[in-house]
Amino acid sequence: MTGLHSIAAAPEWLIASRMDKKLLEGVINEPWDVSHCTATRGVPHTDFGNNRLAVPSGGSDLSRVVRHHELLHVLLSPSNVPEEYVKEVGLSARSVHLAEEIRINTILGENAKGLGLKISALKDGSEINEAKNAVASNDLDHAIHLMCASIATGSEASVSRILFAQFPELKKIKSVLKKTIRKNWQKNSTQISFVHSNGKGAVEATPHPIPRGFQATLILAQIIEALMRNDGEDEGEYRDRVKAQSDNMIPSTNGENPWGALVFGSVPLNESGSGFLSRTRTASATGRQPRRLHRLISDPERKVFDRIARKRGGIVIVDGSGSMSLDEEDLKEIVKAASGCLVAVYSFRYEPNEPNIWVVANNGRFVSQDEFPPIGCDNVVDLPALEWGVRQRKDRKDPVIWVSDGQVTGISRHPSDDLEQACARFIAKNKIIQVKNAKGAVDILNEFAKGKTPHSPQFYGNVKQGAKRLKLID
Repeated sequence: MTGLHSIAAAPEWLIASRMDKKLLEGVINEPWDVSHCTATRGVPHTDFGNNRLAVPSGGSDLSRVVRHHELLHVLLSPSNVPEEYVKEVGLSARSVHLAEEIRINTILGENAKGLGLKISALKDGSEINEAKNAVASNDLDHAIHLMCASIATGSEASVSRILFAQFPELKKIKSVLKKTIRKNWQKNSTQISFVHSNGKGAVEATPHPIPRGFQATLILAQIIEALMRNDGEDEGEYRDRVKAQSDNMIPSTNGENPWGALVFGSVPLNESGSGFLSRTRTASATGRQPRRLHRLISDPERKVFDRIARKRGGIVIVDGSGSMSLDEEDLKEIVKAASGCLVAVYSFRYEPNEPNIWVVANNGRFVSQDEFPPIGCDNVVDLPALEWGVRQRKDRKDPVIWVSDGQVTGISRHPSDDLEQACARFIAKNKIIQVKNAKGAVDILNEFAKGKTPHSPQFYGNVKQGAKRLKLID
């Protein structure tokens, strides 16, 4: 933190020490205008566009902390957010700003002792009143803003206490945010990639340069963006959506890479078919060979024979991410083979609040080919989709089939061992059958339709490696 010892540390000196000078065109060699302002929240600021820095010049603990906070922006923050990346992943300036405040305050707190600062002084009293106003007006969107802005500051505990009493779902969200920044704030990546469609039915990964350490901000911003209120969304709908996202924010074991929340889309199930997923044996009073002689005593109707009944049931969860390379014809084949069961496909695209899971078949009805949902980007909701699928079982013996290559990712869109192991544990516990592609799904479904019961659980790809690390399989 060289150069952060006093207000005399001019912004020009800090910028000259940065490693990402290529990203600072128009800023690097220009003089800065440093002006005095009050230490009131929202007044001190760093303006890269006009090379202006407004900071308090007093000697109080609050003034000194605020001063160092703004100087950290000069040293570490981007002169502008990488617009192409932000556009592709659907971030807003607001979510990026809040995420960057969390990162800067976290770094400041980690270095406060060495700088002789009291991080507890980073508050001016207005935060408490704003939190009370958010509660009084039942304004969840404002509450989320205040919660994020208070993290790693002197007002964090008091603001959280007020907000959590009215919005308990924020407690889990805050925990995920803090675990995420603690894991990522020291990462030194200088570029980040986003996955996008090339307009020809395929997906590509494009790298973008970013300031050193800014990756943590972008990871946080994606979580925050998913919590922002949509235009036209009433308060009840918004509260329900954030609660659902909170319930589905399942942090990984190291807190780095939580899963995303399921957002259901709707497609019309306007086609019908006559098919059955499997056959089952039930007791009958008539038949050729008695197999249930014990029922002569226990069953007044003496149903000692077996009757083979064809039934509908079972769940098929389809990973529609780009690595699967599925097309509408593949989905059509899966839906056709799975006639009589529930089929859902998931795929996280660009906007955090866009639908990412669709039911494409249920109870003998299925979506027509020209109504298939858009697929072919990221994962993000693998485990929440599987959990939802298991909850849809009508019978505990109904099979659950997961069509996936095993490349799972969380909301940061990066794979990790703990996410793979989380999926492996869930597959083992619920005896899920994983198949790697559409053909494998059709083959398994045909086996069930013939009355055969394939071995379960089954693992594939990275999730299989996770199962081996957990010693669930040899």
